[in-house]
Amino acid sequence: MRGWYHATIELIRELLGVLETQPPTPERWQQEVTLRTSLARAILAVRGYTVEVEEAYAQALALFESQPETPQIYPVLRGLAALYQYRADFTRGIELGRDILRLAEAQDDPSMRVDGHLVLGSSLMFDGDLQGGLDELDLAIAVSGSEGYRARRLQLGTDPRLPALTTSGFALWLQGFPDRALERADRAVALAAELIARNPR
Repeated sequence: MRGWYHATIELIRELLGVLETQPPTPERWQQEVTLRTSLARAILAVRGYTVEVEEAYAQALALFESQPETPQIYPVLRGLAALYQYRADFTRGIELGRDILRLAEAQDDPSMRVDGHLVLGSSLMFDGDLQGGLDELDLAIAVSGSEGYRARRLQLGTDPRLPALTTSGFALWLQGFPDRALERADRAVALAAELIARNPR
C-alpha cells in the first residue's frame, strides 16, 4: 500500500504540472484544489505529520485567498487542524477552529459547526483553557444532536461526535466531575458500538 501511495504522489504531481499549462478557469481551479488536497493526504499517509504535509496543505489553502468562505476550503482547514493538533501546536488549532466555525456559519452547515467546535474546544483545552474548551465541546455535542445534523465523511478521521464526547469527558474528569465524565465515556462507547453495527467491516 505504501508503494501505491508513492505512485499516487508522483501521479498527482504530474497532473499538477499538466494543469499549470492550462488557462485559468473555474474547472481548473476545482481540479487543482482536489489534487492539492489529495496530495497532502497521500504524503500524510506515507510520511506522517511532517513539514512537507504542512506545505502541501498551505499550497491548497493559498488557492482560497480571494474566496475564504467557499465550502471546498473545509477539507483543507480540517486537515491542517489535525496536523497542528497532532504536533501540539494548539495556537494554530485555535485559529483553524475559529476559521471552520466562520465557514460553518457562512454555509449554515451543522456538520462543519460540530467540527469547528471540536477543533476549537480540544485546542483550547490542551492550551490551558479547560473551561473554555469544555464549553466548545459541549456545543459540538449539542449541535450533533440537533435536527439536520449529518456526520460529514472525510477520507481521514473518525465521526466527530466520538472525540467530542471522549475529550469533554476527560475535561470533566480533570475538573473533578468523575460521574459526569463517566456518563460521557458511556455515551461514546454506545455511539461507537452503534456506528460499528451500522457499518460493519
